[in-house]
Amino acid sequence: MPVGAKQGPSGWRVRVGLTDGRDSCHNHQMDRSHRKVVIVVVALAVWAVVTPHMWRDLRGRTPDQVRGPKWLWWIASSNLTGSLAYWMFARKSAD
Repeated sequence: MPVGAKQGPSGWRVRVGLTDGRDSCHNHQMDRSHRKVVIVVVALAVWAVVTPHMWRDLRGRTPDQVRGPKWLWWIASSNLTGSLAYWMFARKSAD
C-alpha cells in the first residue's frame, strides 16, 4: 500500500495525507494566497469602520482644530493609512 493511503471500510484505499512534494508546495501556496485574502478583507473592514468616523469627526472640527488643511485629510482618507494618520496626527486637542 502506498505511503499516505489506508484501507477504508469497504476495502477501498483512501488517501489521507500528502504523498509528494508537489502537493505540499501547492497547499503552501494556497495557504499563502488565503492569508493574503484574509489580510485584505480585514484591512478593508477596518477602513470601512475607521473612515466614516474620521469623516464625521473632521466635519465637526473647525480648521483651527486640525493640523493641516481639511481638504488634505479628506483626500488622505482614501486609504487606511491616511485615515489612521488623521487619528494620530491631524487632530489638535480640544481645549
